[in-house]
Order: sequence, then structure tokens, then C-alpha cells
Amino acid sequence: MIKQAVCKITELGGTSGGRRRNLRNNRALVTEEAPSEDYQPFTMYALVHPDAIYCTDGSGQIGSKYDRVAFLKAQGYHVEIVGQPITNSDLNANHTYILQHIEEDVGVRDSITLHAFNLEEHKAVVVLDYNTQLQLPFQDEIDDLVADPTKQVKYVKDRDGGVSKGGFMIIKPSKAKFEEIRQEYLSTPYNATTGWNGEGHNTFDGKLGLKGFFSYKATKDPSWVELDRCTFNNQLDDDCISQLDAADSKVVRHSEYVCGLPRHCPYDHPQWSVEKIQACQSIHEKYFMGRYEFEDKYLRKTRIQERIGQFKPQSFIGYCTGPGQKNYLGMTDQIYPKPDWQIICPPIACPVGTYMKNDCTCTEVTEDPCAACPSNTRCQLYPELRCIDCSCGFCDSTGSSCCESDGVGSCQQGAGNPDFCAQGSLFFPTFTSSADVCSPDVNLFDTKVPEGCGCKPNTHIPCSYNRDLQGTYDNQCHVCTVNDLVGGSCTSCFQCINICTNSCLTSSPIPATSAATYDKYVSCLSGMDESCRSNCMDSCKKY
Repeated sequence: MIKQAVCKITELGGTSGGRRRNLRNNRALVTEEAPSEDYQPFTMYALVHPDAIYCTDGSGQIGSKYDRVAFLKAQGYHVEIVGQPITNSDLNANHTYILQHIEEDVGVRDSITLHAFNLEEHKAVVVLDYNTQLQLPFQDEIDDLVADPTKQVKYVKDRDGGVSKGGFMIIKPSKAKFEEIRQEYLSTPYNATTGWNGEGHNTFDGKLGLKGFFSYKATKDPSWVELDRCTFNNQLDDDCISQLDAADSKVVRHSEYVCGLPRHCPYDHPQWSVEKIQACQSIHEKYFMGRYEFEDKYLRKTRIQERIGQFKPQSFIGYCTGPGQKNYLGMTDQIYPKPDWQIICPPIACPVGTYMKNDCTCTEVTEDPCAACPSNTRCQLYPELRCIDCSCGFCDSTGSSCCESDGVGSCQQGAGNPDFCAQGSLFFPTFTSSADVCSPDVNLFDTKVPEGCGCKPNTHIPCSYNRDLQGTYDNQCHVCTVNDLVGGSCTSCFQCINICTNSCLTSSPIPATSAATYDKYVSCLSGMDESCRSNCMDSCKKY
């Protein structure tokens, strides 16, 4: 099996050092115990461009790099440092248009994949790139290729219709074929309008590189045999999802334009079907489980990045702190320490209908789901399960919390002035319960809470949160009060309440003092329709 890697592109690196050389015995970030070849029915190669030996490590420190060759060797790869077999000089003599435009497409180093044909010491070579994920055995396809003298290459197409030159391909190595393909690439005419030899294959990214030429060659050479795309190059597009369960695909391919690359920590698209969301989640989770297992066994660093991310834990198992590549917690990047408040458990998933607790066990199916809530929270069951910090929500006129934790999973009266906290619906315009504001029966029907005010139990990580983020007055005291209405804040709440009280808040006469305004508003609230009061609940939250 063979992979290719480039982290920086320069012409000098592409031509220096000849076509191929080996690099051995160089490890920096990994243990001396690489995966044993005794347990590998194949040899793994990595084709590394000379400019990709040392790559920026993502720490943000100028000049800070890591040894990618050492990193690959630790994963069991035989590393081949190679320049591209088709150089600028070759293109200058044969393809001036491609020479002028290839850097706008795939870059001249794209031809590095051809070196796979030189590995004649092996009966077959499987070509992959870093976005390819193997799921199921495909030995039958390899055996068939090796046994049949009329077959040279088994290939798949990408969803754009072009032959996937690096995503997945099985070849019979031959140095003669290597040179034959190289010469055919250079001698086959290419036109920007009509494509390769006037027959197209120029409507996708990669058209100027091997992808475009391979797409043309596959139509001319009967020794090139096409494999089913959804079985051997499933990119989780709608066509493949409708045909085949992702778990039954032998090879899946991460695509920036479909599920998103796992290292980019992508959102789920709001228009995706349930089937697509589940398929994307499954392949991302498998990708990161591979990383977790490798780090656990082979990575040697003073500190390994803990899985502190809480963004889509069912997909990214703790390696993403938020959406986007900047929020990815890489293996070679700087280490972000685990905060004291956070609980990290092994990457396991609780069964459907259960939730992970703070002791890293799962609730039972028959158990109260509130058992997954931290002890300093109140549990909300409807409209969704949420654990809400006791000190958040209700505050008195000075911003002191009406409630605090009793330490055993419920809330009790806090430091707030009971003259205000105990008034219920006369101080909190949309409080609909006759119970105390600290009662477990209180429900604000929250579908979100401010940062630091709670968490949502799930199947993959414990419900934990950073209370220090409650920070400002409005974060902690996010339920509007009569004082807020008098002071001119909570304008949406004011408008909704005014409608519910038949414009009582704005009726004449206008009070002369704030105290008089406060008394008037309390009087208006006392006659408010309860169903209308409930309808204003979302308008009377400060987030």
C-alpha cells in the first residue's frame, strides 16, 4: 500500500536528489516500537516529496516543525523520498499550456503517484491518499488482478467523473509501464477546450494532472478495469448513500465537499438527510478512533493532547473544540491543557436512549436521565434534556442569584434577596409556576443556555461545563425581571408583555418615578393572562 504527501511546494525540491532515495532510522515524535511487520500481510509505503520531510507543526512558533518521515515510519511505513517524474522541463518541451496552468490546478508534483509503478518487488500495489479510509478487506480484487495477465490497473472514479488517481487504485507494478505512462502523458495532445486528444476529460479539478490523463487512458487501455465507485470510493454523496450502507463500503473517501474533512471539524449541513448525517458521523468517528489508538500505543511525546473538544463528540470524540480547521486539536500542534472543570472519559458510546454520567458510566435504560446531570444543576426534561446551573437564571434586583446547589442534585434558596426572589411571577414576568423559583418543578423550556450555565447530556461525553464563563451579569441572570423592564432593557420582553396586558405597561398616566413605574408594572403583571405569559417566555430571556 502506498500513500503520498507534500507539505510545501518548490521546483528545487522536485528535481534534486534524483528520482528516488530511502531515508531510515529517524524518529522524533514516536516510540521505537512501530507496528510489527509480523502482523502485516502487506508492506506500507509513503511517497514523500523532498519538501515534505519537515513540515510546520502548527504550534504557531516561527520555524517550529516536525519530522514527517519519522512520524510515518512509526506507523509502519517504508518511506520513499521522491521527486516528481514529470518535471517543468518535460512540460516545457511537450505541454506548454499545461506548464503555464498546472499550478492553478494540481501542481507539477502531482505526478509523484507514478512512482508506485516502480515497486516491482511487489506483485500488486494499492495507491491511497490521506483522505482514504479502508474499512473492509479487498484481497479478492488484488488476487484477481495478479492472476490475470490481461489486467494492469483496477481503478475507481470520483464523484466528478474523473479517475481517482490517488484515492484508491490497485496496480501491477512495472518499470516499463511507469515509463510508458510517463511518455504517453507527455506525447498526448491537450487542448483547454477539447481536453485530452480532443476527447474531453477536462471538466474536473485535476484535469491537467494524472487524474485527467488517467481518465483518458482508461477509455483506451483494456487492461484498465473499473471498480464500483460506491464500494471502493464511497464519498458519502447522495448517490452512494442511496445505493449502499457506508458500513458495507470497502473503501470510503473523505471529501471536503460532502461530509467535510475530519480535520476541518465540519458542521452537519441543515439540509442533510438523517441517513447522511449518520453516515458522515460514522466515518468521522472511525477516523478519529484510528488516531486515538495510534497515539495510545505509539506516540512518544512529553504530553499528548487530551480530547478536550466538546464539538460534535459523537463524530470527533473530543478532537474538535468548535467548527473549522482552527479548532482541530492536532497530533503535532501545541498542547492545550485540560481545564479543571472538565471530565474526560474513554471514547465509548452509551447505548441509544442512555447518557454518559460524570463517573464515565452510562445511565440505565430504565434510569432517570437526570442522573447524567452534575450535582450543582437542576434537570430539565422538556422540550429537551438539559442540566442548568442552579445559580443561573433567576436573580434579585442586585444580580445575586436566587438559587444555589444543595450539593445532591437539586437547587435551594441562594444569596438573593427573598423579597424579590419569592415574588415569582410578580418579579419575573414570564415565570408561570406557583412553586418557588428554586423548585425542581420549574421549567423555562430552554433549548440553549448562556456559556457557563449548563450542559446537555449525550451518549459520548459527560455533561460538564465551565462555571467561570457565567462572567457577566446578563450571562448568569438571564431571566428578565421587572427591574429590567423599568430600566429599559429586555425590550423584546417589554413589547410582548405589553401586548399580553392590553398595553397596560404604556397606558396613562405615566409614573413620575422609577419606584412608581415598578409598582405599576407589578400591578399589570398581576392581571396578566397565563397562556399569554407563557408565550412571552423566550422573549424574556437575555440570550
